[in-house]
Amino acid sequence: MAVPNEIAVFPLNILPIPGELVRLHIFEPRYRQLLADVKESGEAFGIFFASTANKRRLGSLVRLEKVTHQYPSGESDILVKCESLFHLVNFRKKWNDRMYPGGEIDPIGYFQDYRPNKDLLDTYKKYLLLCKRKERGDNCSMYDIANSLQLDVADKLKLVSFYSKIKQEHFLASRLRFRIFLTEREKESRQIFHLN
Repeated sequence: MAVPNEIAVFPLNILPIPGELVRLHIFEPRYRQLLADVKESGEAFGIFFASTANKRRLGSLVRLEKVTHQYPSGESDILVKCESLFHLVNFRKKWNDRMYPGGEIDPIGYFQDYRPNKDLLDTYKKYLLLCKRKERGDNCSMYDIANSLQLDVADKLKLVSFYSKIKQEHFLASRLRFRIFLTEREKESRQIFHLN
């Protein structure tokens, strides 16, 4: 998929990662205009992670999946899906002749389709089994694992800031082990409570 160098940009305090579905409520006139434009064109747009923690100026390239609710006031609830990540090179408060912002981006493609190593995959399968989740975990990417864990924005920023596949794997494995530990302790405490 070719990514344009210039895109419409929606600054928000979120950082979707590839494969993640995100619900947004659109109410400002400029972003209503953006929504109308992407509905008509089918083009992707950027969500720029507007936080002082975002030193590398990272953002998410997203595409509109569907409008889930249209309000009489003109506001909308929408569902978007993250396709990839980018660095925001230049930001403009108004993009071309539109009311909404835009900017020049540098796409990030590294590690997007990387498959987890066997140890990480085995840990993930153990987590799924423990949580009685239906996914099998056989054919997944590292971002699939990250999305399954529903990482908070700080953890997402850490994950995408690693330039090394090995560091990403270590990071996800540590988060998985911690979730497994918590889930096992919770099950043990429920069993003790039940026995009493």
